[in-house]
Amino acid sequence: MARVKCSGPIFDGTAERACNRGVDAIRAKLAEEGARLAAATLAASIRRERTGHAVRSVTTTGKSRIYQTGKYSMPIVVDRDETVVTMDLATYGPWLEGTGSRNLTTRFKGYGSFRRAGQVLDGMAEGIAEDTFGPYVREMQ
Repeated sequence: MARVKCSGPIFDGTAERACNRGVDAIRAKLAEEGARLAAATLAASIRRERTGHAVRSVTTTGKSRIYQTGKYSMPIVVDRDETVVTMDLATYGPWLEGTGSRNLTTRFKGYGSFRRAGQVLDGMAEGIAEDTFGPYVREMQ
């Protein structure tokens, strides 16, 4: 009868924990970059904002919080289950983005900052994930 002893990162749970931390790190990095891109795109679009309030209101949050406040018309979805980039300006956010009902009745059609930032982030996501996940792969070996 042969005996096999299994040991190492896969068998002692080290690899799974490192993988989970890596996924969390990717999610955080994508959210951070998405918020930076959205704020920069919005700042470049707005002609006259003396206070900077709209740009400062760009934030990352849990998707369940967005659903509760009814702000889900403009975010960048970082993770399908948890993380989104949005604005704390529940009243003005959709209007500034161009997805609010008031945009139908005015000439202002919105800036589309979140849409454009989301498109840029989509193109960067794979590279960000690869760079972020590397150290966690080394832990799994």
